[in-house]
Amino acid sequence: MSLEFQQRVVPALMRDTDLYRHSTHQFANQRGFAVTTAHSLPRLWQFSTQAAARALDSAFEPSPPSETTKHAPMNPAHTPINPAQVETAMQQAQQTFANHCGTLIERQTPDCRLVALWIEGSLMHTVRVGSGRVYLKRGNERPQRLTPREDSLGGLLEGAPFHSTTPIEPDDIILLGSSTAFSQQSVDDVGKVLSQDAQPDLGLLARLLTRPTIQNTLGGAAITLRILDRPTHQG
Repeated sequence: MSLEFQQRVVPALMRDTDLYRHSTHQFANQRGFAVTTAHSLPRLWQFSTQAAARALDSAFEPSPPSETTKHAPMNPAHTPINPAQVETAMQQAQQTFANHCGTLIERQTPDCRLVALWIEGSLMHTVRVGSGRVYLKRGNERPQRLTPREDSLGGLLEGAPFHSTTPIEPDDIILLGSSTAFSQQSVDDVGKVLSQDAQPDLGLLARLLTRPTIQNTLGGAAITLRILDRPTHQG
């Protein structure tokens, strides 16, 4: 399954200074996309989001094929395929993140909230720890929210990951972003575009999601994706 995407990150305004609390990241051979939100002191925001990115890369890094499997067709993303494997991968990501944070000498250990998705064949895995949203828009149907409505406590250090698996189809539109990217204004603006245009501009959607975060100075991040075609099966 191929796709196209656009992403946008807006800094928060802290004492007349732009600071990036949110970040976007690609992982799993560019089949995975994540939005991270630092939950720490502002001076550690960049450290927190970069540590979360490294944790994802480590958890979803392709493993070298064994002698018994190296000649067999491989899933190019090497991503988890069932809930147990998803849980194992996220536990690894959380442990890696904790190890990175353990190198700091801080009274308050930095944390990071995360919402992510990755495409595997005709399925999309969605994971959230702490906060963030994912929506799926298909045809004339109403957008479907794939993450819980309420944010959960904690982040990668102590939070409990939420996981869901959703079938995807060509022309599906997927919206992924920080909680700040889904204000009432941005939801209304994006909803109008989606109701009027079956092939919306992904860059426009990303800008509409993050525009209110400039006005309220909170900052935010969003990734918008379109599924282009069906998966190819190797024999």
